[in-house]
Amino acid sequence: MALCGLCEVLFDVDNGNQVEHCWPPGAFSEEELGDIAFTAFPDSMSMELSSRSAVRDSCYAFRLRRRCPPPGAPPHPFLYGHVFCRQRHDERLRRGCEQRSVVLLSFLPLLGLLEPLARLVGPAALSYGPDTLQEVYREVHQHWPCLEWGCRTDLPVLGLGSLQLHLPMLTSLPTSALPAAVAATLVDHPGAHLPEEQQQQQQQPGGPLAPAAGGLHAGAAAGDAGHPATASPAEVAAALADELDEATGIPLCLLPDAYGQQELEPSPFGDCDCFTPLRGVLPQLWALWELLLLGQPLMVVAPSPGACSAAVAALLSLLAPFPYSLDWRPYFTIHDATFPRLAAGETPTAANGLPMLLGLTNLYFLKALPEWPNVLSTGYTAATLAPSASNDRLDEAANGSTGGNGSSSGGGLQPSESAASIASSMGSSMAGGGGGAGRGPPPSSSGSWLGGTLRRTPASPAALLSGPVDHCWLQYKPHSRPDKTVLDRLVQPQPSDPADKWRRLAAVNNGMLRRHFQELTKALLFPLLPYLSPTLPPEPQAGQRADPKAAEAAAEPPPLPQLDPAALLEQLAGRDAVLPEVLLERFGGKKGLLAFYERFLRSPNLAAFMHTRRIAAEEWQRQRWDAASAAAAAPMRELLSVEAFFRIEQQLAAARVQLATAGGGGGASAGGGEAAAVAALASQLQEQLQLAFAGLPEDLQQAILQTPSHSDLLGGGDSRQEQQAGEGG
Repeated sequence: MALCGLCEVLFDVDNGNQVEHCWPPGAFSEEELGDIAFTAFPDSMSMELSSRSAVRDSCYAFRLRRRCPPPGAPPHPFLYGHVFCRQRHDERLRRGCEQRSVVLLSFLPLLGLLEPLARLVGPAALSYGPDTLQEVYREVHQHWPCLEWGCRTDLPVLGLGSLQLHLPMLTSLPTSALPAAVAATLVDHPGAHLPEEQQQQQQQPGGPLAPAAGGLHAGAAAGDAGHPATASPAEVAAALADELDEATGIPLCLLPDAYGQQELEPSPFGDCDCFTPLRGVLPQLWALWELLLLGQPLMVVAPSPGACSAAVAALLSLLAPFPYSLDWRPYFTIHDATFPRLAAGETPTAANGLPMLLGLTNLYFLKALPEWPNVLSTGYTAATLAPSASNDRLDEAANGSTGGNGSSSGGGLQPSESAASIASSMGSSMAGGGGGAGRGPPPSSSGSWLGGTLRRTPASPAALLSGPVDHCWLQYKPHSRPDKTVLDRLVQPQPSDPADKWRRLAAVNNGMLRRHFQELTKALLFPLLPYLSPTLPPEPQAGQRADPKAAEAAAEPPPLPQLDPAALLEQLAGRDAVLPEVLLERFGGKKGLLAFYERFLRSPNLAAFMHTRRIAAEEWQRQRWDAASAAAAAPMRELLSVEAFFRIEQQLAAARVQLATAGGGGGASAGGGEAAAVAALASQLQEQLQLAFAGLPEDLQQAILQTPSHSDLLGGGDSRQEQQAGEGG
């Protein structure tokens, strides 16, 4: 269930944003369709066409909380949307341009899958018409295989191309998405089992989007068959347990790596560019990493939906393999249902469910939420612009490719920031010391990121209302400090570099940053392993006699130890505590690290992480202990079955002796009744003996059949005599 719906949205001058087409019908409520329509276009004039462009395409992501879902809808709390927005210049229209968007919707945060899918499907849907939405939905639900989390996969898209991606680990997803994610692994796609000839017949000539036999509606309906809407808690627990180490039950993502062999853990945001959107605030990445781990509020301001959603994804990618479990919105608008509560001054917390991480473009938020504690602005200068097909990125920025901020200027560079000034400052990325932005060293310098000359820094985020700047304002006081070695090793692209070279350098820097923060995150979680590690079942002792009571006790695993923050902090503060060296270096020693742990151990993000991991560990432990108990009880069951056979055999022999005695008692009525009762008992015992015989080992069965005394009782050689004696009585 990678895709739960598709919509085509039109901006109407008179009626506003309207969902023109939606597939499947009835998948979303009117309130949800309204939310989708309002997030399908920019919240301000940040994406207006420049005078030099006739057609402009853009892509971005959003996340919505479900509202009034229709009856029978899956009980998933969030919708993840990926937008392909096209703005086409047309002087005949009142506004001078037409705006249409194609929105792909899912219950899963699959950025690496749905963003490229939107880039493929969006242009096709706007070219071939709304039937494309139905065809894509049918293709995904009928022909795509089940999602295998943590594995690489290749997914075809209606002849338009194929998507090759590495799916994230299940445990890297937020807790709210786990039932939908597990359900996607249980889907039985009818089309996946069709014969090859029948699959070829469904791809008729006439273009990659030609309808399949049976009609679009029939195809989509068939694709829905057999798809579970959600997964049960037991199915979720079993799927989580499958991602633990087979031998120890430790989470695979937390196992230590050999030096130089640190592989990046697949995560929901592992395919995004984390270097370019955050290039202007690289020295603040460690403070932002802390802030997100603790679940502190953060606002990301950018000139376009694509820039703000990319920056939010970049930030979340630095937490891997730790999932961000609070509410985040890659693109947040004033039409969101939670905006009035935020504007009224309500502080977001884990308890009230207000979003903690906001990406936005409308600078009105800076006026409406002046007390927001932490603000990051990005995408306003050429240093933090994603590369485009054009080789001249500075010319693109100067002509407003990222748009304005809702004002009439509309350009990415202001007159005070000319191309020459940007080029001189890009020998090294713009940096910030403390809460301010700084200038990196010139290209010829080996220089330090932290010792550069400080630029004049804006005092508050309200400075964005007068002029764009890439900056970071944090009320949060970090405990860690930047890693100068990592910053100096980053390869800085030059303004004149073509787009393909820029992407290659960004990919190198992405890997470097992610590995560094992944190492930090793993080290931070290492002291928590005793609370997440299941207990292995006891090993059977060689030559030990089977004991039913011992086997019963072995079937009950001990509970996982409960996390006591105060006790753990006391343990970490002890002299014998061994803390990871990489953390001691970043936090300036044990004191700073313990101060951060004191806050981290009480953060809502960690609570959700521990809950999910403990479910996985308890399920893994239950499976292993049940298997060990069954293996330990196997010899005992065999022994009990042999004892039961011989006990029944003795009872049958005694019944036959009693029957022979009763049959020779002179035929009195009382004696005849007793003989009948004994005959009935012997018949029952013989049936029980035959059943017990069937459960014996094969070699023992052969030995019994070769023994006349046992064989006679088992075969019922005189059963006819017993019956006659009972009738004669």
